[in-house]
Amino acid sequence: PYTIGLEHEGYIDNPSWYTSAMYASSAALVSDITNSGYGIDPIRTAWWPWTASTNYNASSIPGSCSKIKGHQHYPNQTHTDPGINWDWNRYFKLIHPTPTPQIFTTLTGTLTDPGGAGNYANDQRFIYTIQPIGANTVTVSFTMFNLENTWDYLYIYDGADISSALIGYYTGTTSPGIITSSGNAITLEFRSDCATTAPGFELNWTSDLTPPPTVDNISPSTAISTSQTWETADFFAQFLDEDNVGGSGLEKAYYAIADFDGNEWRANGERGFFNETFDASTINNEWAAYTGTWVIGNGEIKQTDESLSNTNISAYLRQDLSNRYMYHFTATIEGSQADRRTGFHFFADSASLPNRGNGYFAWFRLDGQVLQLYKVSNDVFTMIHSKPLSLNASQWYDFKIIYDRIAGKISVYIDNMLITTYTDPSPYNNGKYISFRSGNAIWRIKDLRVYRSRYANTSTNILVGNCIACDIRYQNPSPANPSGKIFSIVTDSATNLSSITSHDINVDWTAPESFIVQDGITSDIDTTTSSSFLQYNWDAANDSHSDINRYFYAVGSSPGDSNIINWTDNWLFLSADDIFSLTPGTTYYIQVTAKNGAGLSTTSISDGQLYWVNDASLDSLSNSHISLFPNPAKDYISLSVSNEESGDFHIYLIDNLGKIIFSNTGRFNASLISLPIPGYLANDTYILYGEINQRKFVYKIIIQH
Repeated sequence: PYTIGLEHEGYIDNPSWYTSAMYASSAALVSDITNSGYGIDPIRTAWWPWTASTNYNASSIPGSCSKIKGHQHYPNQTHTDPGINWDWNRYFKLIHPTPTPQIFTTLTGTLTDPGGAGNYANDQRFIYTIQPIGANTVTVSFTMFNLENTWDYLYIYDGADISSALIGYYTGTTSPGIITSSGNAITLEFRSDCATTAPGFELNWTSDLTPPPTVDNISPSTAISTSQTWETADFFAQFLDEDNVGGSGLEKAYYAIADFDGNEWRANGERGFFNETFDASTINNEWAAYTGTWVIGNGEIKQTDESLSNTNISAYLRQDLSNRYMYHFTATIEGSQADRRTGFHFFADSASLPNRGNGYFAWFRLDGQVLQLYKVSNDVFTMIHSKPLSLNASQWYDFKIIYDRIAGKISVYIDNMLITTYTDPSPYNNGKYISFRSGNAIWRIKDLRVYRSRYANTSTNILVGNCIACDIRYQNPSPANPSGKIFSIVTDSATNLSSITSHDINVDWTAPESFIVQDGITSDIDTTTSSSFLQYNWDAANDSHSDINRYFYAVGSSPGDSNIINWTDNWLFLSADDIFSLTPGTTYYIQVTAKNGAGLSTTSISDGQLYWVNDASLDSLSNSHISLFPNPAKDYISLSVSNEESGDFHIYLIDNLGKIIFSNTGRFNASLISLPIPGYLANDTYILYGEINQRKFVYKIIIQH
């Protein structure tokens, strides 16, 4: 006759029935009852740490002070509901309004219970939060502790409110002692029941100060180096990235590669890089303009049609090779319309669709003075983030947009200051296009470059060659004009950006062009009669990429051999001579190697010059052993060799200029050698020089057809 009863659906041995919805609706009903004039104080809700396991018939508690309690807490009951799984402390906090906490912010202090020097009162609930300004941790030390045992309690939490982790609850005269928080705050909650008080508690607190935060506004730095002056194949670029001493530490590093095709500095979109300086007289074929009027000139591209609400110029760019991409350009917004806005699409999968298919774009509203980030799905865009922005018409700004395709984080910098960030919980992780866009505005853009992320302070492999998957696809147009550039930029954890640094790359992967080597000092000769002196000359070799750096030559008794004169550095001279003792009947061949600035070389070989002796008396086989007939000769030459029945012969017919105009080599099996005379020989006097079985001879012969 003196209770209001509630029934909860479920089973006491199955805690899954005790849902948040059940706690909330039950507590709301009880709160309404306490406010309806029945004289029931919500602080009288059973809350003691032992309440859940208490059964009145076994313990005679919690007694008459508890007005809101379970069947199990009434005398003469066989019921045990709501049972040991019911969270009475949670229920108490839902029913009894949480008192406003007293907050202490001094580094040290003393705290006593509500009764001060005397006893505390009944039916009290107080919350104290000790959160000193600048503290790292808080330590409380109890100097006195005396509460009504079992019925009055002090709860201590590790944090700034009673939802923080519970350190413990204390009753009676067993002091909590000394307790240190894990963070910068400790919260205490004091509760007393409806009868019997005690002196309470007293404590002191101290703080472990947190050092004041260090403001890092110093930019990090980055540098690039390579091991060679010229690159002929794939190579490694070394990056040196540093943050200032005492700084926040490096956060991420980025690099970009551009190459020069002889007319423009471009980049390979298949490798995830983009470089556009808009220096050409016409828009290059990497861009496709779908809507708007886009014109190029003076190192910029400009969209001039203010009547359009959505213009589009797009370019292909592969965007799945690194975790992060940085899009960097400078631009200004102009025009006379009322709603001027410009934007940049990235990670798009369509170039031609109005909103570029799927991807993201940043929308800079000049008249709305706001930056808006949009996500595009199936060509429908949704604004995902906005940030107030201060932009001036016709003022050039430096824009950098960073997208992390793994984490989904978008960061926007303007003039190297971080404006805003946003993280997409379901990020796109690849894209094929980038695109500029404007609405009712003139949009002028300069110096677009796209960077990929890299590891800091590491070497990165740079791919070189005439291939689709190469970073640097061209060779130097001249020794003084590099065909490659590497760019680097880094950020620190305080969002500071470094300056952009660049490093020129000279590239030459082809050897010099072939060239002609000649015997003699001017024109090519076939023979020489000098016994101790050889001369040679060659045409200047050509290499348009890295130029000729050196010539080296060697002389041998057979083509490609260096057994006479070993390889010799001839600097850039185009002729050479050597003094040594020549062997009669030997043909000397010179080979010359031209080496370019990149260290690549081409070798050419002369057709040789024969050293012959025109004094028969010096031969071991004199002319008296050989009969030459007829002389003058018309159709053939015959040589009769005495004392020789077979052997090898080498015969050279030499004109008055020393040029070999006819030669023959073979074996004879009788004492007679007969050779036909070529019909093209002019009627003249010639020298017949040769050797038979390694013995030399010389004759003067007249050809008369």
